[in-house]
Parts: sequence; structure tokens; C-alpha cells
Amino acid sequence: MRAASALLLLASTAGQQMVAPGGMTPYSGGGGGGGPRFGGYVRLSEPVLGFFVTGSSIDPMNGVFGPRLDSAAAKSALPPSLASTVGHGAYPHSHSGWTLAHVQKPGGRDHEWVLFDANFRERFACPGDSLIPSSGRRWSHLHRVSRVPPSEAEAAAAKTGGTEGGGGGGGAAA
Repeated sequence: MRAASALLLLASTAGQQMVAPGGMTPYSGGGGGGGPRFGGYVRLSEPVLGFFVTGSSIDPMNGVFGPRLDSAAAKSALPPSLASTVGHGAYPHSHSGWTLAHVQKPGGRDHEWVLFDANFRERFACPGDSLIPSSGRRWSHLHRVSRVPPSEAEAAAAKTGGTEGGGGGGGAAA
């Protein structure tokens, strides 16, 4: 009887664990020896379905970006001047109206990852042609005039439910 009670207690405890013992190990940065936890690497052969952003003091920027819009789908969801420059894809935020997009740099052939607010103003950028954007330290706050004309931004924001959480001012990135 006592052995059966112990076995029942062990079974109920094991059923409550989400990960088996030893199933989680510290991330070592892609092969480094326990140094800082950024700067690792990932190998991908195709664009991912979405991204999760957290830790920003700008609340509408935190959360899930996705599912991915390829360049064809982006034409119906984004302002035309932005949709025509999409590279690896655009990822609309699940509820805030913000968009993470891999687009051509203004006036150039190179691409960059850009976070657009709900009014399609460019807020942050990260250089690169990779399938995923770099970590936080590579991103910079933008102080440039938006590539999206105000009339296009208003029409697209109305379609996507934008204007809330946009922040900033006028046509320049805040």
C-alpha cells in the first residue's frame, strides 16, 4: 500500500512538469563558452513565419509580429511605396498596427529591417540582408523623413486599424 502511494505521488508530480529534468540548458551564444547571451548565430534557408519582440518601453512595439507577408501579399496590406521595396517579407504586429519589414534602404539597393509604427512612420532600423534581424544593439532610432507619403500612410493605417500607438509626430520618424 505504501509503495503504491509513493508511486502515485511520483506519477502525479511527473505529470505536472512541463520539461523533463535536463531538458533545458543555458544558451551559450552559438557555440561560445558561456559568455554574453547575444551574438549567437542561426542558419535559415527560408524566411520565418514571425517574430516576438519584448523589452521595449514603447508598449505597442512589444509582442508578436506575423504571420509573414511575402512581397505579393504586402501589396494589398502596405502602402504602395513601401510594398514595392519589400525584400524577405513584412510582418504586421498581431494587434498594435506596427509592422516589421525587410525593405530597401531609401535611395539604395541594400536592404534593412525597419520597424514602422501604426502610421507607417519609420521608427527603428537594423542594417542587413539576413533572413532575420539582428539583436537589439544593432538597431538604431531613426530621425529621417518617412519614405511613405502621408496620403498613402493614412489610407493604409485606415485599412490596418493603425493610428493607435503610433507616437511621434508629423512625417518624420519620432
